[in-house]
Amino acid sequence: MNTLLTSEQRNNVLVTMAQLIADEKASILSANKMDMDAYDGSDLAMYDRLRVDDAKIDGMMLSLEQLVADSDPIGKELYHFTHDNGMEIVNKTAPFGAVLIIYESRPDVTVEAAGIAFKSGNKILLKGGKESLNSNLKI
Repeated sequence: MNTLLTSEQRNNVLVTMAQLIADEKASILSANKMDMDAYDGSDLAMYDRLRVDDAKIDGMMLSLEQLVADSDPIGKELYHFTHDNGMEIVNKTAPFGAVLIIYESRPDVTVEAAGIAFKSGNKILLKGGKESLNSNLKI
């Protein structure tokens, strides 16, 4: 499978992303505080999903570290067989190309979705909810 970046290069980017999350922890928490202060609190479940704390930031970093530890998903041969007529059938994994994700009030999805898309060689378009705009922009 031909990709622009090797598996090692993609993993290095994911490690850097995790480090940037750690380095920017205070500013992410500050941006999230702006979102939390602006939220009207009408939906308690959404309020909980919107909130970013130390544990959620640790979870964001962990999700990226787990992606690094996973095997390269690109070009994996899932099965291979030869048909009775001699035709070879090979099923290999490949990137979709571009992925669009629309989600609300979960800034951690920004990191997790971007990491998964990047690891798998895809481009990603993210549309987070307006209630988490500051958090998502900072992340």
